[in-house]
Amino acid sequence: MKLIKHCCALALLASMVGPALTLAPQALAATPVVQAADAGRVVDRASFERYLGMFNRKDPAAFETYYAPEVRMSNGGLVFEGIPAVKEHYRKIWGAMDEKVIVEEFLFDGKTLAVQLHAIFNVPRDAQDTPFGPIRQGERFDYRGAVVYKLNEAGKFTDIKVAYYGFSRTTDGVTRAMGMPH
Repeated sequence: MKLIKHCCALALLASMVGPALTLAPQALAATPVVQAADAGRVVDRASFERYLGMFNRKDPAAFETYYAPEVRMSNGGLVFEGIPAVKEHYRKIWGAMDEKVIVEEFLFDGKTLAVQLHAIFNVPRDAQDTPFGPIRQGERFDYRGAVVYKLNEAGKFTDIKVAYYGFSRTTDGVTRAMGMPH
């Protein structure tokens, strides 16, 4: 059943970005974060993993390094225009939660990148004003979905679309589906 689910997810990703994409053979391999000649440009799985390493460390320089100044990000009902708006959104999340993003699938044709992600948000302390509403210490949120990135000729993200397969909240050991959080 799990294999069927992943095949369906890959088919959905491919239909979202077009037939020119191929599955990277190293799709499940972990890549260490190192400095490379392509630093700041996404050109393959390894360079995307370097970006994701910065993101998972809550490093706001990830945005200036990998995003075009005019980036547009659509996430659920939210739309962010430009790096400052994206940074402000993540400042609110990272100020209240510990987020870790894991790549489950990776498709890239040089201009369009599609990934299936699992993002885990752990809540270290209570907070009232977050993009997810009020949250309590010990809660966990799980996002599973596809993110499609358009890149310019410099290898920078210009357009990011976040799609949801599932979003859940676990409180006191009980997990409930949330639908879209925003």
